Amino acid sequence: MALSCAWLTHGISAKTLCVVALCLQTTISSLLVRYSKSVLHESYLNEAALLVVESLKFTVACVFIYKKFREDTKSEKIPCFASTEPSCRSVFRKLIQQSPIMLLPALIYFVQNNLTFVALENLSAGSFTILNQLKILTTAVFSVVMLGKSLNPAKWRALFLLILGAILVQYKNVTSDNSQIEDSLKTHYPSEKLFGMTAVLISVALSGFSGIYFEWVLKRQPVEGERPSIWELNFQLSLYGIILALTRCFASHIEFVMEKGLFHGFSFVTVFICLSNALGGILVALTVKYACTIVKGFATSGAIILSSVLGFLLMGDSLDTIFGIGACVVIISIMNYQEIGHVKTYRLAEDGSPQKARKSCGDLERCDAK
Repeated sequence: MALSCAWLTHGISAKTLCVVALCLQTTISSLLVRYSKSVLHESYLNEAALLVVESLKFTVACVFIYKKFREDTKSEKIPCFASTEPSCRSVFRKLIQQSPIMLLPALIYFVQNNLTFVALENLSAGSFTILNQLKILTTAVFSVVMLGKSLNPAKWRALFLLILGAILVQYKNVTSDNSQIEDSLKTHYPSEKLFGMTAVLISVALSGFSGIYFEWVLKRQPVEGERPSIWELNFQLSLYGIILALTRCFASHIEFVMEKGLFHGFSFVTVFICLSNALGGILVALTVKYACTIVKGFATSGAIILSSVLGFLLMGDSLDTIFGIGACVVIISIMNYQEIGHVKTYRLAEDGSPQKARKSCGDLERCDAK
């Protein structure tokens, strides 16, 4: 897939377009989920919704891979679909054979979901919210370690400001319903709290690693052939996502599935949530392609602010001074990160090793995504 250069000539970079779209999608998705759970009180299996999301991403990836195959074979004047079908099958067969490279992030996402449940069972929601913001920091650390990027002190300052702003924006979640938090503190023993903290810290570390690993796979120069496209990687990642989601559904909810069905409780709102999340998965890949994984974190933090404001306007949520301060801190961190000049960074050489280059992590590679 290629993002049209017309966006660039009209003053809108592909990076900006992807980040803004991801921010809007994340906002819409969070509002839909809240409306579904808090207003409509829908009781569907989260694993079933995840299965639908992965299936949608898998289907879209198949369509674009086949479209590219048809474009490639058209130049060779292959006459009809029947004659191209064996070659098309070989393309997908090759992708499946090469898919183990995406098994690791798929397993990490699966483990992350389980660790999140463990953390929430042993920590208050406020503690989890604060610790979960450390994934911004772990992403930056892994980008330095794995991709060889070098962030100057000003960029590290911007990242710490982003963490602080995200915590302040969600301050109401940390302090709301004090009675529940006090009850939680009474019922959770020190060993349980330590177990919950360990789970969430492992989760944020895995989050940073998986994001940077995906960026490494997407942008590395393979020994043979071309770099994989986002559709090929999404095909491989979704393939394992479907298998793991099915496994989780039948392993944890076999009685519910056998009695009520896998998609019990689904509504039009649930379908829109699945469509939005599937689009989000594609936008994440595009954002990593045209920017980097760190910039994706800024889009997510911006979505927290936007969803809170829309929640205030549409659902009667309350906003306070601390939220305003947090929003300002997030905006300052975003501007600070983007306005900092070029810093010493590295790009991957053809052999996969870091190679020195003058390029900022947030800068856009002026090239189309194949």
